[in-house]
Amino acid sequence: MTILPDFVRIEDAGQTHEALAEGILNDGIPMSSDSFFHIVNSFLPQSVNVLDLARIVAESLRHLSGQALNPQIEVVDEGLASLFTIEDKERVHGDVQKSKELLHVAPTTSVRESIDKIVRARLSHA
Repeated sequence: MTILPDFVRIEDAGQTHEALAEGILNDGIPMSSDSFFHIVNSFLPQSVNVLDLARIVAESLRHLSGQALNPQIEVVDEGLASLFTIEDKERVHGDVQKSKELLHVAPTTSVRESIDKIVRARLSHA
């Protein structure tokens, strides 16, 4: 099982970088010799595994296409050892508190909302 703890919307990453740059340039965020001081997490704090992500995409495609698209999810077992257990998904959590406190930004949508936005955009160009 592959865990994706760092699902990031590009808009959220851009907003985080912009807030950091503006904060440093406008003296709202102090310069620091500590190289870790300005490291912030800008991703959704909940983890999602690849199978769950595939299911979210499939559900979004079915719903937003009015059932015209009905992708099937198939797990192909190639006998490879799993790197993670199902319980690992519940133990992996990102902390976006520093991003909220230092930059006043936080992820704006859930994984499902992000996928729906991507699917809507792709369907509108199909």
